[in-house]
Amino acid sequence: MLLLYLWYMDDTAKIRNFLEIPYDELEELNLKAKEKRITTDSLKLEAEYRAYLTKEKRIKAITLCFTDIEGRFHMLDYDKKFLLPSSDNLTFDGSSIRGFTVQSESDLRFKIDWGSFMFLPSDLFGPGKVIMFANILNRDKTLYESDFRGLLEEYAKELKEKKGLVANASAEIEGFVVEGTNAEQQFEENIGFKLISTGGYFHSLPMDNLRKFIDFSAEAQRAMGFKNEKDHPEVARLSLS
Repeated sequence: MLLLYLWYMDDTAKIRNFLEIPYDELEELNLKAKEKRITTDSLKLEAEYRAYLTKEKRIKAITLCFTDIEGRFHMLDYDKKFLLPSSDNLTFDGSSIRGFTVQSESDLRFKIDWGSFMFLPSDLFGPGKVIMFANILNRDKTLYESDFRGLLEEYAKELKEKKGLVANASAEIEGFVVEGTNAEQQFEENIGFKLISTGGYFHSLPMDNLRKFIDFSAEAQRAMGFKNEKDHPEVARLSLS
């Protein structure tokens, strides 16, 4: 049975032919995509990326992502062959997202932001995928009032058109890294979470678990074109029980 399994794994690896890009090439591609979204008209970008996705046979899926009113990140994969002809009619159940619509008015729509196109690290997200943000629309295709990213985008456009101002924003992302696989799903109230480090500000040693997490995350972020300023442990040492 073991030999049969090993033969199967080896054989399927030969059959699959999904897009996998080395990190150095990935960073270059994503930085070019980042420049395009600043300098290229949105309709031209859509036409270019549609042509690329149609031609590139090794892309199997397109990941669409958005955030809810609490800032929680949501993502789903669309089969490429479904999304390309159906991109103007993508709907989802808004009542299943906390803080969105009630069940009786649950239908919401996705509007793809083609300028947000990025290539994904295959070792993290799986091979053969790209990602884009989606704005949230009401059933009548007006901008959904709880889509804060979409509202910010519209406000930035208004500032530029009416006052000639360019809005710039950057993120300082902070969080806690807890010990254990699927720690959130296996949470027990009487035990709580255990942090992988409580060292404090700037304190992590080479090859400890926190440093390895930071290094791995930073590598993936650079490959996705984020251009991080710095990566380090922060101050907090609180208990999460």
